[in-house]
Amino acid sequence: MHPIVMDLLGNMEAGNDVGEYLSAYLPMDYRFCFGVFIHYMSLSTALKASRTIVRQKETERNEMIGKLVYPILLGIGMCIGLLVFNLVVFPSMLRMADGFDVDLHLYIVLQQVISFLDVCVMVASVICTVVCVICLHRTNIVSTYRFLIDRFPENLLVQQASRDFAFFFVSCLENGMATRDTMHILMDLKGYPLVSHIALQLDWLMEKGEGMMEAMKIAGVEEALLRFFATAVQSSSCRQMMHGYLQMTEIRTKRRIQRFALSVQLVSYIAVGVVIVVVYQVLMLPMQMLGTL
Repeated sequence: MHPIVMDLLGNMEAGNDVGEYLSAYLPMDYRFCFGVFIHYMSLSTALKASRTIVRQKETERNEMIGKLVYPILLGIGMCIGLLVFNLVVFPSMLRMADGFDVDLHLYIVLQQVISFLDVCVMVASVICTVVCVICLHRTNIVSTYRFLIDRFPENLLVQQASRDFAFFFVSCLENGMATRDTMHILMDLKGYPLVSHIALQLDWLMEKGEGMMEAMKIAGVEEALLRFFATAVQSSSCRQMMHGYLQMTEIRTKRRIQRFALSVQLVSYIAVGVVIVVVYQVLMLPMQMLGTL
């Protein structure tokens, strides 16, 4: 720490702008927020706000990853297990049963169907992953957002962007920022391109004379945020309503993850059950032939 402290003291004594040199000593997640906040807040407030936002984001991310790891690994394991069974175990069992002159036409067709479905699922998963990585990359995510907002206004990306915008909006208000300064802060959050994009659209529309509510409708956010914001305007309780919206989206996200996990588990268990039934039937074929002799 000594070299860092000496470097900081040197910058202070030289009268350099704290926002220019202090960011270099912060973790990457902090830099996105602190580099913007320092131009509108005091040093202590900027650090406190950055820490609160980063910790909240980390908590949400860790909770989501923790809940998605099991169903994703279960799905991958099911696909790999079915593929190995179909390419290694199933052919050996069919060759064994074929030695008893058993009609295996139905089982051969079943093997081909399972192979086809398994390959299709794996190829589709790879293609979807590649498309998502490309479309959600920092350089393309705004274009993807614009494409989706006109065609599927209630899609997951729009809902997540709306949630992030509300989260940063209320975080700035809680740190004493005026609405105008809050918009400027959100516009400069280049680390969160969709938040910056929504803020830019709102600022441009309000410059043209649109009210905040009308500007949000035109800029493109999810319908739920518009309803909460309309209530906030009428009741003059913006922070409380935005917190209510954030709690609602958190519950919605948890329910979606739960449904996804249950769906993956159901499909996996059904696939395993089908494999067990097929294995049993194939193994019983020679015994059935011997019973007819």
